[in-house]
Amino acid sequence: MLGLGDIIIPGMFLSLCFKYDIDNLIINRIRFKFSQFGMKLYNVAFGLYVLGLVLTYLALYVFKHPQPALVFIVPCLTISLLVNLCWNKRISLLKYNSSAMAKSEESLKV
Repeated sequence: MLGLGDIIIPGMFLSLCFKYDIDNLIINRIRFKFSQFGMKLYNVAFGLYVLGLVLTYLALYVFKHPQPALVFIVPCLTISLLVNLCWNKRISLLKYNSSAMAKSEESLKV
């Protein structure tokens, strides 16, 4: 049994990952082509979120007792950040500020 917090909070995390990927494309002035649209942070985070849900249901099935889903989901989402930091060397993720995005949009208009 999943509670509302097991879906809403990770959903907000995934939406922030999506926003970071979009902002990263805009700041780096990468032209949008659907075939090159790489959402690396979002895709890894979403895949590990699904893995966390599978682990939650697997624990429910094995132990015949409901487990808190956030016990599995939060570590999976945290691992997704660590994987992206190590794999893609995205130091900019630690320095990300959405207000910088507004400044970048102003510079794109000029």
